[in-house]
Amino acid sequence: MSGVYLTLWDKELKDRSLVLRPVKSGWAHLTVAYTDKLMPVTELVKISQTVLAIWAMRPVTLTKAYVNTFDMIPTGKVRHDVLIEVDPQTTEAVWATRQTHLSPYDGSEQFVMRNPHTTHSIHDSRESAEAMVETLNREHLPRTVYVTGVTVD
Repeated sequence: MSGVYLTLWDKELKDRSLVLRPVKSGWAHLTVAYTDKLMPVTELVKISQTVLAIWAMRPVTLTKAYVNTFDMIPTGKVRHDVLIEVDPQTTEAVWATRQTHLSPYDGSEQFVMRNPHTTHSIHDSRESAEAMVETLNREHLPRTVYVTGVTVD
């Protein structure tokens, strides 16, 4: 999971947040870029230092939860992730950060840079995921959280 990730924190609820939770890929975050093994860690560290200076303590509004369903290759299992969108200003700023700090690198067209979101939870059934989406959208979103760090993996 090589890349640069903006870690998110709920300053009010801290580790009791019902919106930000750890999942298999780690603590709640926004992916700036997943680079796989296409970029040396030393370069990722340099980029992360610049990105942290831009993003530290920046507010991010989590706006709407939705389900992303996909087949996990090669297992053939189906997975249902509950993802949370971010506000348009954050989306635009993440894309600008990518364009400025990652796109100039050779091979950057192979980096994974999807629309910014954070993963709330992973479910085995679509019904369970849909129920979580309904609860989040009804009771907990929108919610403003903050970028408190950068992770390089």
